[in-house]
Amino acid sequence: MTFETFADDWIKIYAKIAKVSSVRARSKEMKYFISAWGPYPLAKVTKQLYQKRLHELSEKYSRNYLSGIHACGRMIFNHATELGLIKLNPTENVLLPKRQLKIEDLEHQKEEMKFLEKEELASFWPLNGQMLS
Repeated sequence: MTFETFADDWIKIYAKIAKVSSVRARSKEMKYFISAWGPYPLAKVTKQLYQKRLHELSEKYSRNYLSGIHACGRMIFNHATELGLIKLNPTENVLLPKRQLKIEDLEHQKEEMKFLEKEELASFWPLNGQMLS
């Protein structure tokens, strides 16, 4: 069975037990794996391939979004393991890569200073036991 076929079957089952918004999010997240392994046999997706895909995605997406993609991958492969289609789950003990900022990224970042104006600051400061409005 190909990865894409299995993932499509899994999302149909998941849709019966999850909220519509969760199904929508998981459908979007699983496409990142389908684009890489769609025609691969499900059993041929190794831990090395899975980790490599997460690393590729970490170059484009935030760690929080990557965490959601990884959660979807774990669900798909856990289901395959439960059904006995694969023996080892390639998502087990996989670490999410941290995005390393490059010097160019740091140089191009705008430093945004956040501060209060004198009047705004005064509105928080007690004056004779009373707050200014």
